[in-house]
Amino acid sequence: MEYDPITLKVLWDRLVAITEDAAATMVKTTFSPIVRQGNDYCCSLIDLNGRQLAEPPFTLPSFTGTLPFTVRHFLKKYPIAELEPGDSIVTNDSWMGTGHLNDFNIATPIFDRTGRCIAISSSVAHMTDIGGAINFGGNRDVHEEGLRIPITKVVRKGVLNADLVELMQWNVRTPDQLMGDLTGMLAANATMAERVLELVGEAKIPDFMILSDEIQRRSEDSMRAAIAELPDGRYQGSVTFDGAGAPVTIVATVEIDGTEARVDFTGTSPQDNSVSINVVMNYTYAFTVYPLKLLIHPRLPSNDGCLRPLKISAPPGSLLNAQYPAAGFSRNYMGHMIHAALFSAFEHIAPERIWAHSGSAPAGLECLTGLRSDGRPFVHLFFVNGGTGACPTKDGEICTFPTNASATSVEATEHLAPVVFDFKELVPDSAGPGKYRGGLASRWRIRNAGEAPLLYSGQVGRINYPALGLLGGQNGQPNQLFVDGEPVTRGWGRYELKPGGTFEKVNSGGGGLHPPFLRDPQAVLEDILEGYVTPERARADYGVVVEGDQITGFTEGRRQVTS
Repeated sequence: MEYDPITLKVLWDRLVAITEDAAATMVKTTFSPIVRQGNDYCCSLIDLNGRQLAEPPFTLPSFTGTLPFTVRHFLKKYPIAELEPGDSIVTNDSWMGTGHLNDFNIATPIFDRTGRCIAISSSVAHMTDIGGAINFGGNRDVHEEGLRIPITKVVRKGVLNADLVELMQWNVRTPDQLMGDLTGMLAANATMAERVLELVGEAKIPDFMILSDEIQRRSEDSMRAAIAELPDGRYQGSVTFDGAGAPVTIVATVEIDGTEARVDFTGTSPQDNSVSINVVMNYTYAFTVYPLKLLIHPRLPSNDGCLRPLKISAPPGSLLNAQYPAAGFSRNYMGHMIHAALFSAFEHIAPERIWAHSGSAPAGLECLTGLRSDGRPFVHLFFVNGGTGACPTKDGEICTFPTNASATSVEATEHLAPVVFDFKELVPDSAGPGKYRGGLASRWRIRNAGEAPLLYSGQVGRINYPALGLLGGQNGQPNQLFVDGEPVTRGWGRYELKPGGTFEKVNSGGGGLHPPFLRDPQAVLEDILEGYVTPERARADYGVVVEGDQITGFTEGRRQVTS
């Protein structure tokens, strides 16, 4: 069967909408705020060859990049012919999944009314707790990080695997929360399966694999055509930033060769078996093809076909291809920096497409643990993001990076942990100046409002290495940390907050793009009126003199550049 372009587009959009329905189910039924509010999940429709066919636009691209690899591992152990209606398969293995144990991967085969398996609904979600030591950066191998679940059926013929669930609940601090998230994932997969079967019936699709093949083929052709527009050659970019101990470096060599783009990470810092920032190859692949696709063909819906022309490699034993038994709880700390090395390389390929470096790459992930007033343990994870780097045609966004991860609300944090926020506010002058400035940072402080001590654990970069401006733009403000009002110079570790104790963080701002003197003076004035930039920095950084709400002049430096 052949599909004309209009019919194919309608069906393709419908498949994406189906994954959006599944994502809505996930958000409405899971328990953890990091899933419901932080968007730390994904839903993907996978075909019988383990190729991703559709994903919602607002879930994590890291998970949609790793999930096809995971499903292919599932199918090696449980071939399609051995699966039955009502089955669902799970694992949290780092090397087959997303790189750390907290992420559950679940796949559910979709059977039509004749009993034939036609596709696979799948999802990933971050479990707040999977046991082990909650010690960002401090774990030395994967066995310290929690319970490892091999590929197994969590549901068999519609019956929950009670023994497996009990084993998981016995090994975590918050069993009810884990169970709520697990059943939410199963509900999301069921929603996806139901919608796919509705579409197959309505559109009278005789063979779902033929539809998948056609979407994949056209996606691949479109991506190859976009790559062909770039200049052939080898280009290199790198980024150095705070590690858990010593600084670490990512080196990316990008090769454009006709209709293929290859990225190799030879030269990147070696795997570190004393900390948990190591990244498995699945995750490196996901966080490389994501920014690469945005640079090359951003509007093409993502699936396996459009990623086929992108080839990714990293030396085994490097930080971006860590080998067993490396610890990887904080692997996102490295993964979130891959784009920065790629953007630096693309300065030489397509400078009109790049962003400056972003302020919360690596992401600031915060964790509070302790006991509630009734003696029950709690674990609460939340994001508080820095500013995005400046974009090719506009300023960076405020407190939104990275990758669809959202800041958990103050109210949710105060409800789930015995803390109060003293303040949470934007920081003037924190964005990197440029023709397009970076996104602003935020500043916030939590206070232990309980009667018992609690532990704050975090992973914080950008203390000694701020977000870089590119193409003449300037750097953003670096991170700053304070415990009980005293500055802290190390962004990793655990801190005890006694009753009344405080933890304060000033997030980093995004870098600017192009020289600041080229910024529209009216945009500078608007930033002052909004409180984003002070008049003093407007004069020093942009050469714009403002008194009250009026521009009254320009510095000699600006006049020389703009004349």
